[in-house]
Amino acid sequence: MAQSSPNQELVDRFVRFYRNYYRDAISQLAQRYPNEQRSLHVDYDDLYQFDPDLADDYLSQPDQLGDFAEEALRVYDLPADVSLGQAHVRLKNLPDNVDIRSIRVHDNHVGRMISVSGIIRKATDVRPKITEAAFECQRCGTMTYIPQSDGSFQEPHECQGCERQGPFRVNYDQSEFVDSQKLRVQESPEGLRGGETPQSIDIDIEDDITGKVTAGDHVTVTGVLHIDQVTDGNEKSQLFDLYMDGVSVEIEDEQFEDMEISEADKRDIIELSNHPDIYDEMVASVAPSIYGYDEEKLAMILQLFAGVTKHLPDGSRIRGDLHMLLIGDPGTGKCQKYDTDVVLGDGTERKLGELVESRLKNPISVDDGVYQPVDFPVQSVTPDGRITIERATKVWKREAPSRMYRIQTKSGREVEVTPSHPLFVQGGLELSARTASDLEEGMFVALPRCLRGECDDSLDIDHRRVERGPANRLDTPETLTPELARLLGYQIGEGHVNGPESSATASITNADDAVIDDVADCLDSLGLRSWRKQHHDRNGVEIIGCSSVEYVDFLRKIEPAILGRSAEQRVPDCLFRATPEIKRAFLKAYIEGEGHVSRKEREITVASTSENLLEGVRSLLLSLGIETTLEERQDGSYRLRTSGTDFVRYVREVEFVTDRKATASAEFVDTPENTNTNIVPGLSDDLRRIREALGLSQFDCGIPRTTYQHYERGDRNPSRQSLRGVLRAFEARIDWLQRVSNRFDDGDWSDIERVRRELNVSQAELANATDVSQRSISNYERGAVTPDGGITQRAQTVLLERIDDALSVADDVSRLWALVDNDISWDRIESIEVVEPDDDWVYDLEVADTHTYLGNGVVSHNSQLLSYIRNIAPRSVYTSGKGSSSAGLTAAAVRDDFGEGQQWSLEAGALVLADQGIAAVDELDKMRPEDRSAMHQALEQQEISISKAGINATLKSRCSLLGAANPKYGRFDQYEPIGEQIDLEPALISRFDLIFTVTDQPDPDEDAALAEHILRTNYAGELNTQREQVANSNHSQEEVESVTDTVDPEIDPELLRKYIAYAKRTCFPTMTDEAKAAIRDFYVDLRAKGADEDAPVPVTARKLEALVRLAEASARVRLSDTVEYEDAERVIDIVRSCLQDIGVDPETGEFDADVIETGTSKSQRDRIKSIKDVIEAVDAEYEKEAGAPIDAIVERAQAEGIEEGKVMDQIEQLRRKGDVYSPTTDQYKVV
Repeated sequence: MAQSSPNQELVDRFVRFYRNYYRDAISQLAQRYPNEQRSLHVDYDDLYQFDPDLADDYLSQPDQLGDFAEEALRVYDLPADVSLGQAHVRLKNLPDNVDIRSIRVHDNHVGRMISVSGIIRKATDVRPKITEAAFECQRCGTMTYIPQSDGSFQEPHECQGCERQGPFRVNYDQSEFVDSQKLRVQESPEGLRGGETPQSIDIDIEDDITGKVTAGDHVTVTGVLHIDQVTDGNEKSQLFDLYMDGVSVEIEDEQFEDMEISEADKRDIIELSNHPDIYDEMVASVAPSIYGYDEEKLAMILQLFAGVTKHLPDGSRIRGDLHMLLIGDPGTGKCQKYDTDVVLGDGTERKLGELVESRLKNPISVDDGVYQPVDFPVQSVTPDGRITIERATKVWKREAPSRMYRIQTKSGREVEVTPSHPLFVQGGLELSARTASDLEEGMFVALPRCLRGECDDSLDIDHRRVERGPANRLDTPETLTPELARLLGYQIGEGHVNGPESSATASITNADDAVIDDVADCLDSLGLRSWRKQHHDRNGVEIIGCSSVEYVDFLRKIEPAILGRSAEQRVPDCLFRATPEIKRAFLKAYIEGEGHVSRKEREITVASTSENLLEGVRSLLLSLGIETTLEERQDGSYRLRTSGTDFVRYVREVEFVTDRKATASAEFVDTPENTNTNIVPGLSDDLRRIREALGLSQFDCGIPRTTYQHYERGDRNPSRQSLRGVLRAFEARIDWLQRVSNRFDDGDWSDIERVRRELNVSQAELANATDVSQRSISNYERGAVTPDGGITQRAQTVLLERIDDALSVADDVSRLWALVDNDISWDRIESIEVVEPDDDWVYDLEVADTHTYLGNGVVSHNSQLLSYIRNIAPRSVYTSGKGSSSAGLTAAAVRDDFGEGQQWSLEAGALVLADQGIAAVDELDKMRPEDRSAMHQALEQQEISISKAGINATLKSRCSLLGAANPKYGRFDQYEPIGEQIDLEPALISRFDLIFTVTDQPDPDEDAALAEHILRTNYAGELNTQREQVANSNHSQEEVESVTDTVDPEIDPELLRKYIAYAKRTCFPTMTDEAKAAIRDFYVDLRAKGADEDAPVPVTARKLEALVRLAEASARVRLSDTVEYEDAERVIDIVRSCLQDIGVDPETGEFDADVIETGTSKSQRDRIKSIKDVIEAVDAEYEKEAGAPIDAIVERAQAEGIEEGKVMDQIEQLRRKGDVYSPTTDQYKVV
């Protein structure tokens, strides 16, 4: 059919465009079509130069214009025997990339051609996709051809020959197929603000552009944006997913494609490189809030620039990236405001600022404040979410930044923190730290569900005593009793103290006889007389009082606020550390008087004008495992609310004094739990992944599907109760899989069918995996044909592999159980407000081991130096070893529904995503050893191999690793070998080019310089503040700037990022003879110290390679094409310093490479051998004994110069390793 006139005109315009711009390219395509090339790649700039309107129309109407462009290719003047009938036109190099996170429906992106850049996070295998299906009628043989568009598979309604409704079969030979692949493109790390969560988009590609990329590749994809409605089975959602039909995929060879460096930037970079003190400027620009550590900072700068990657003629490769390990890590100014309440080890609460200020006896100065080593207990949270008691080891006081983040949660919690202060969110089935600046409204942060502490009911109150006259004397209690606790609850809630000090009276007002009677009993238990009278203007209300100077002063000493106004009330400290029985008694009385039990729902509310008091009541309830919400009312008062399961827990554990409230609450105790409360957030992807791996449908997950489906969609979060039901179903499935796996080998085909159905494996999948037809599988299952043993064995193997894959999620199920049963609850962020600090200082604690504490009822975290490098590096990925598996760090073959149906795909981990950048991995020591072992290939060969489920792939991991680990005992001890101080394997430690121990040693000169720096910083702040706040300030703007310049970072962080990227793009230095000689002499001289037979090997060739990489990086800092002698000397000093810190045998003071390479120094090896020889010799002497007696071993070893303590330590280590054993107490034998 002839084209209509407007359409023919468009086709003609494309033909003219091809003749002017792509004549040679089309000729080449014609020669290679269809086997070698099937697409013409058109540059958008060429089309725009030819016809701007046509180029714009192509973007806005890509499907229509694309058809015209391909039609023009088909009618283009070519030899008669050449046809480009199925050739594609692929547009590339669009003028603007669209950020993945910026794609919006209202920006008219949908239906347009756009381009996005990022990194391939997941990629499926290339699979055939049918584009036109040929259906053969089984009755008459007529062929019916039906095009297959996107969506479901289309079948004919009736035969075109016999006009019957089938049956039909697909004739694959007559059908047309095209290769297809699905990609998931994630934003590149360098395009994100620090800490932003990267977003991704799925892209479908077809034909000749499939199979060209793999996980980890950086790409620019051009395609048409579409939306697809979310469905779950037959149910349709209101939500839609975005996806792209890919037109072209270009692999970005440039290292930092998202780093735009202008000509002005280049001029600034080159000028900066010529500064004589460029190295000092670089150091001064790294982590300016951390004073000192200049050598470590210089090493980090060199790591960012990296050495040169060498490609040798034989195809081998020598890495240029540097790996660096920090053991210990200084704080970096993650702080909170003064009045943040911190929960101490005994359950009491103190203001954070008060805790810090009271302990700054001999403060040590840092760049922006001071710190003080301390030792006191605080409530903390372990990595698995358990509340525990840990020791605070440092308190910090720092200058407040220009802005703070005020974060309020749905339950009424509020914290005000610095932008870099981390709180915890749920991520990867773990507690995951995220800085305040990276939090968003709607996220959930971690709160404690309960509190711990050593209970203490003792009292030591020295109150005023009346010695004369008929005084109403107090039997002073030495411990808190339930009666005293209830009396305090009544007094604080409904009490009043009046009269002069010499004749003060404490009274309580209430309308319930049961309450008044209980108050009288409580006073009587203290030996006090009381009086009662009716209220003067409130009918039915009674007042009970106690006129006792001793009692009133006793109350004052317990808590002075008891004698104050209602708005000043607070919970006495002694109650926070009391036993649960005492806390329950106080709460029972206080809430009896002030609380209200709803008549319509499970809810208790308590109102007060004192926010401080309700916060204290809230903490007491939390210590009993009862959670509450706190809100401000319109009249300025506050209301505390407990509901749902927490209401039930209160009624059962605390109870009420009066029958009235007990009866009202009993009506709701057995009400079913709301499944939308007490939730665990962020599990939708994990639940789907685990369920699909286990081969379960949504109906099989232990709870109604109508409820469960919301959890996978992510539009609701599961309650703990619902999640327990799901996990029990998962565990039952795992148990069944384990039983099947153990006895499956002996089964027949009926067992195979049963397992196939249980695992939701289709007949087609099993047929494909066993190389037989689906009809054969059907015949085996119907018993029509008996399979031979080989097919049965292959089928069993296929299903056993599926079972193994399913069982691989067992650890994830255990981690989910930990989330359900731990001590953490989750609270939604309602608002985040950027505010100016109301004080000049902010405060923080450093806590050993867990690095967490509770501030204002929210779990807070101490963060580290790594985040600075993460923000400076042009491309970086940050992760924590605490929450990362081997797959999350490296790569994995995963089976999920990415693509059509269940299939395997490659998924890139952190080390792949950081390709040609830096991977910052915190808390390496918290990883499981088997997960750390997966890193070895990535660090040395800079690639990651995957071999699973038929997928054999090698992914690029050309990145530098900046790792941080904590010493086992909180501080690094220079007198102990490194292998005994950190939980890392020597094989991994040896792969780091540089290892620094980050310690803090007092130094008079350094401390004086630091003090001067702080005074100068404060003076700059004073001038600037006065300039802004005082109208008639005597200081000019120029004066302020002249002082401020002395404390600003030397190099703007954004310029520094571009400087590093520019150097790595353009600078590839070679070594001068002088530099080679310096490095060679240093290495040879060190090695010469190990030439003696008994001397340790001081250093290995690994360190020589590290010196070369560092020297090349040093030259790149200057943008130099040569490595000079000064570069060699600079890096030799760094390496020598590192070796002195961690490469020296503490016992001999000599360099020993084995301290790092094997974790055991030569002196240790010699001692081990000597002690084993001693044990064998003593054992031989004591033939009648079961083994060598320990006393005799120690005596013999001491005679050989080995101290008793080292003998005992070494024997214990040998016993743990299995080299010696103890047949009986205090006797040993060598294995």
